[in-house]
Amino acid sequence: MHRFHTSLLAIFILAFSINAQPNTQWIQTCGGIESDFCFDGQQTTDGGFITVGQTASFGNGSADVYLVKVDANGDTVWTKTFGGFSYESGTGIIQTTDGGYIIIGDTFSFGPGDCDIYLIKTDENGNEEWSEAYGGTGRDAGNDVIQTSDNGYILVAETWSYGPGEESIFIIRTDSNGITQWERTFGGSNCDEGFSIRQTSDDGFVIAGCTNSFSMSSSFYDMYLIKTDAFGIEQWSRTYGGSGSDVGHDVMQTPDGGYIITGATNSSGAGMYDVCLLRTDADGNPTWTQTYGGTSAEEGHSVDLTSDNGFIVTGYSLSYSPPGVYLLKTDASGSEEWHKMFACGYSSVGYAVDQTNNEGYFIAGWTNTLGAGIADFLMICLEPEQQYISVVLNPHNPPIQIPAAGGSFTYDIEIANNDSITYIVDIRNDITLPSGAIYQVFNRQGINLVPGSVIQRDSIAQNVPGYALAGDYVYNAYIYDHNTIELLAEDHFPFEKLPGSSDSHTVSNWILTGWDKLPDEYLNKFTDFTINEFTLNGAYPNPFNPTTTISFSLPVASLVKLDVFDINGRNVGAGFAEGTLYKGKPAPTQGAWHPPGTHQITFDGSNLSSGIYIYRLTAEEYTASGKMVLLK
Repeated sequence: MHRFHTSLLAIFILAFSINAQPNTQWIQTCGGIESDFCFDGQQTTDGGFITVGQTASFGNGSADVYLVKVDANGDTVWTKTFGGFSYESGTGIIQTTDGGYIIIGDTFSFGPGDCDIYLIKTDENGNEEWSEAYGGTGRDAGNDVIQTSDNGYILVAETWSYGPGEESIFIIRTDSNGITQWERTFGGSNCDEGFSIRQTSDDGFVIAGCTNSFSMSSSFYDMYLIKTDAFGIEQWSRTYGGSGSDVGHDVMQTPDGGYIITGATNSSGAGMYDVCLLRTDADGNPTWTQTYGGTSAEEGHSVDLTSDNGFIVTGYSLSYSPPGVYLLKTDASGSEEWHKMFACGYSSVGYAVDQTNNEGYFIAGWTNTLGAGIADFLMICLEPEQQYISVVLNPHNPPIQIPAAGGSFTYDIEIANNDSITYIVDIRNDITLPSGAIYQVFNRQGINLVPGSVIQRDSIAQNVPGYALAGDYVYNAYIYDHNTIELLAEDHFPFEKLPGSSDSHTVSNWILTGWDKLPDEYLNKFTDFTINEFTLNGAYPNPFNPTTTISFSLPVASLVKLDVFDINGRNVGAGFAEGTLYKGKPAPTQGAWHPPGTHQITFDGSNLSSGIYIYRLTAEEYTASGKMVLLK
């Protein structure tokens, strides 16, 4: 009889980014004195977590499926084992709509072949309700399972019993009782493997894995993505890779209908293997690819979409000392925001990552240095990411509706520095008009935010003039790094200007009151913002045909807008001053945020007639104009 062991641990964590990283809430190991490997896990509806894998410490055979349920604090609620006299393993799990669980894996105890696909359904307490084995006379192993929209299941596996090649991708569709509805195989004449499957928004399925049948070289694998309809009929497939080996371990559909895949590559990147993150459109065409890691080996095993439209990836890394579980956070474009190392041993792996209900993260995997045995289940729960600089708007009496004659609303604002360093920031309030244009109402620059400081203003009043168009507006607050113009924090709330007519406008302009003078400790040399050193350097060449470059200089960061008028006063080129071309077509009357320094805008008069034109640049409250001549 083996003694069950579970412990909460303090672990050495290596952090590598200056961005706000989440703190570790708890770390748990689970297992006996032998080898126990965790391969999947997720948060459950009660706020706890479920993990599945394989145990050699407990159960009937040489290894059994091992199911571990913990509560929100990482304390074990119950454990279960499943299997026969031989060898079983659990490779995937999801919580089902009835509160129970469906487990995918493989079995040497049941089924017709040497190894067969193993599907187990349990109730919410982990008690087996039914199990099925699928496969032929060869070797078949299950890798992933999901519950479908009709409460049945679809699983992806690798098969040596069926299919055109030595090893083929195998999917099986079952009803809610595990009875097979249909089966499909995919691949070519060599070896092809499927590791992840998801149901797509059109009720079809997408599979990620790797292929040796359709790779660039018969000596290597390429990442493989297959899209099917609701009946498993292939609609398209794509391969991705280079001169080395590339593998896709996990896939998810993104909100735009495309896909995000994580895995590993040694075709590109800095090391022997690197974590690969690949974004595609709805047809599987790559939109971007990113690699992450050091000079040794990294691999991504699981990816999840995050609430900020970015991605979280877990796997392992051997490049950093000490090696262990690797956690990576990116933005929506795949640019790394931060990563963390959990020093759990040379062979430790994170196999599953899940963003939790409170926007923290949960990692499931295994470790060979922590816990009681040769290898143990590893569960890591992280707190939500800390926002170092925060801004919170609290509107009074929402929803806010402004009468046709004009009116006002009030709100509170709180700006906080939760970091250990001082920030110099710019505070800006503006309003997004129904047309999409931006109207700035407040701009205070060079504010010192020392560690732990909080700026709070209550009952700030914002007037809305009667001449403002009816429609939906958004009130915005932005905090920028004063030196880099990086956006550090933002918040927003909506308000509405009601339609109608009025003989008198009770409010005539956009007046903001309540931002009184800040205490001296917050003041910096740019606090009292002026832009009287704005310089309009002119247009060159002048005369021009058909383009000319308008240059201007700013002493401080400013909102800048370009307008071009003909001699009749008609606006023939208005819009963002972003250095882009203006083609003689009116654009939204908006501005672009520019840092201090000299900037250039190219105006294109291809669509205009020869003549005299007046260009006007507006920076905050300052305006400068010049004359230019178009000669064709």
